[in-house]
Amino acid sequence: MLYGSQYEAGFSTRKQELEYQRALAEKLLQWALLKEYGVSLSELRRERTSAGKPFFVDCPIHFSLSHCRGMVCCALSSDSVGVDVEQVRPVRPAIVRRVCTEEERLWLSVQRDQTDAFFSLWTLKESVMKLSGQGIRYGFQQASFTFKQDTPCFREPEVLLSQFALSGGWKVSAASRKERFTNICLIDLP
Repeated sequence: MLYGSQYEAGFSTRKQELEYQRALAEKLLQWALLKEYGVSLSELRRERTSAGKPFFVDCPIHFSLSHCRGMVCCALSSDSVGVDVEQVRPVRPAIVRRVCTEEERLWLSVQRDQTDAFFSLWTLKESVMKLSGQGIRYGFQQASFTFKQDTPCFREPEVLLSQFALSGGWKVSAASRKERFTNICLIDLP
């Protein structure tokens, strides 16, 4: 299941907001675990793989967290999962050149809203990199997409992709080898 929670920005420093985002993501994970599995986060022990992906020890529940200004997301699954959220905003051409393959840049060039399309692609790439367990080390160029009927397709067909466009301009993407997510549940956290 996918969960998201919006919050009002208004922090005096980026560091304060990052701390808030991390705390809110933890609250969302705690809430989702109780709702989906009846498990308290405090009962679970977390570790990280050598590549840095967090996981629960001796527990079959997999999770992924993501945050950006104004939103945090959590994905829970019975198998490895990756989630990413971003708010659509202006993007510099140098970023597009750095993270997109030539085929992806060509696809972007013919999109009506190239910025929106870029963040759709960006969140898909991030979700796949998180699914791999390597995160950014996987590489934006390695997390490459082809396009069938104008739809991004990951080069590994067994990876199932889900994507949601939320009001407020957020894009949420999830990657899994077991399930496609049919919706995202938005909740208010205190």
